[in-house]
Amino acid sequence: MKSIRRRLTGWFLAGLALLWLGAGASVYWSYRAGLMAGLESELQALCRQVRSTGNMQGGPGRGGPGWGGPPIPSEKQLMEVLGPGVYWQIWQATGDETSRSPSLANDLPRNDDGRAEIITLEDGTKAMCTSHQFGMGRGGQFVSVARPLDEVNEKLERLLWIMALTGFGSAALAWFWVRFVVKDGLTPLRRI
Repeated sequence: MKSIRRRLTGWFLAGLALLWLGAGASVYWSYRAGLMAGLESELQALCRQVRSTGNMQGGPGRGGPGWGGPPIPSEKQLMEVLGPGVYWQIWQATGDETSRSPSLANDLPRNDDGRAEIITLEDGTKAMCTSHQFGMGRGGQFVSVARPLDEVNEKLERLLWIMALTGFGSAALAWFWVRFVVKDGLTPLRRI
């Protein structure tokens, strides 16, 4: 009788543990995907802010006669608009760099399609980077912005701790519940 109870309890607890792990993995990956999508949207908005900051500055574009490009915002303007922890780099369509974040040693990637990618900065920090092209021809510009993934990683780590603590609490409750259900379910068999 005890071996039947042990086997049933073990199978029920193993099944509940697998369900919990599956649900936890789904929650984790869904939350991570949402955080990454939010960061990508934020970076795309920052690219547009860089562009609009240059347009608000007014005046002729850089590059001499016939260049016609929009003005490039100053480093101080960009730092005010983008805030701390954001890296940027701006190029003319010809490939000449016009502005760069002061703390950025290596070049940021420059994608024409505007998709975000995970990069490793010179200090080993993982960051998400996106870029956009504004304007056509010689007057166009490429803007790339990047933000470290530290905040995303902190939120994911916090989620893992919460899931682990609730998982242990749920496991303890499940153990008592399964033992009660198995014991109660086997009562008629014990009488026989």
